[in-house]
Amino acid sequence: MLCNHTESTPPAHPPQIRAPVRIVALRRRLARPAVVTLCLLGISGIFTPLIWGAVSHSQARAETQAAHWLGRALPDNRSPGAKELREGIQKLEEQDVQLALESFIEARRLGVGTRVEEAALFLAAECRARSAVGTQDLRTAIVALDESRRRYPHSLSAQWALWRIGSLNLRQGLEEEAVARYEQLLREDPASNPLISFIRLDLADVYASQSRYEQAAKILKLVRQYPPDPDSLGQATVGLGDMAHVQGQYRQAKDLYELVQLQWPEVLHSRPVSLFGMGDTYLRLGDWPRAMHLLNTGYGLHPRAPIAPMMLVRMADGLKLHGRTQQAQAMYQTVVERYPGTEGELSALLGLGRLAETEALAGAPEAEVRNIFGAIVKRWDTNMAAAEALVHLAQSYQRTGSLEEAASTYDRLLRRGDAGPWRIQGRQGLEIMLRGLSAAGDVVQVSNLFLRHKALL
Repeated sequence: MLCNHTESTPPAHPPQIRAPVRIVALRRRLARPAVVTLCLLGISGIFTPLIWGAVSHSQARAETQAAHWLGRALPDNRSPGAKELREGIQKLEEQDVQLALESFIEARRLGVGTRVEEAALFLAAECRARSAVGTQDLRTAIVALDESRRRYPHSLSAQWALWRIGSLNLRQGLEEEAVARYEQLLREDPASNPLISFIRLDLADVYASQSRYEQAAKILKLVRQYPPDPDSLGQATVGLGDMAHVQGQYRQAKDLYELVQLQWPEVLHSRPVSLFGMGDTYLRLGDWPRAMHLLNTGYGLHPRAPIAPMMLVRMADGLKLHGRTQQAQAMYQTVVERYPGTEGELSALLGLGRLAETEALAGAPEAEVRNIFGAIVKRWDTNMAAAEALVHLAQSYQRTGSLEEAASTYDRLLRRGDAGPWRIQGRQGLEIMLRGLSAAGDVVQVSNLFLRHKALL
């Protein structure tokens, strides 16, 4: 059963669908250069550049746990520097990082050789991490955290500092360095580390961003087995739903998503990737009304999320599947106009191209098919989607008897290293052309085509 929105969570509103227009009207729009070239390799490729929110989740977890774990064994107020230390923690909780840093530096000075100095040292490093705005600042924060670990190598604070260093490496895009820190923590007596479940959640995020879905799922199952708190249990459950979805295990994904929706709706609603995954799962399982509701909710809650345009694309796909072609066309066009240069735009163009091809097969002109798929090949030539576009282009030329253009386009397709599932269609297209020319008695052209494409055939 779908959860109702509370007053604090506004209902999602789909983009207003205007009256449909002819696809040919996109030509002027498509003439503009792409802003970014992205990779789209099926469902799994959608999530890789989005990194599953790994950086933001890791940063949030590490920051949330900082004051809690570093300040849990504070000395009593009679210790030198204890008052300044508590004032610093209060300022840190109020997000006044600069004043907090000043308090920790003073606490460290007053509490030399005591637990006050230990806590102040780590918390001062955390302040530097939070105020970092560039690569040099981040490196300075990492150095401060490393210094803290060397001074107190056997404390819980040292384990936290290594986790924090991993999150800062991740913030710089250094995924392998982050993974190394997290895996080190998992090797170092995880049973005695109360932070281990949070670290596992972070490591699962990074594994997912690297398409290491089975490893991510394995770690998330451990978190579900030994959750430190209800929120972590919800995060692990929705993460397992995402892993099942991206691997095509839609029944399993559905069960996990519905459990999260029932018990941790706020966790689900905070994760745009998971809302997309749940909506896409319903769409693939044939529950179109629920799919549209979830995708619409996701777009309404997270219209600026990187995956927001893909939510609209999947809504358009659902409309197309249920025969509402004009509305699907208008929604694809909305994505093209609102999200230029994104994988959402690329997916929307593929949708528009397929619609144009359906019209062409029914007798409409081929110009629109060639316009859209030609734009994809030109602007996303290094993307695997260009291989699919080449198939449609070649078939369009073939339908109109432009055999030289069709053969040349099939040739481009078959010479690509990423032709993948479309390679067979390319070979079949050339073979059909050869058989057709042979049946018509055009021996010269058959010979020419065969000799030119012998190696590919």
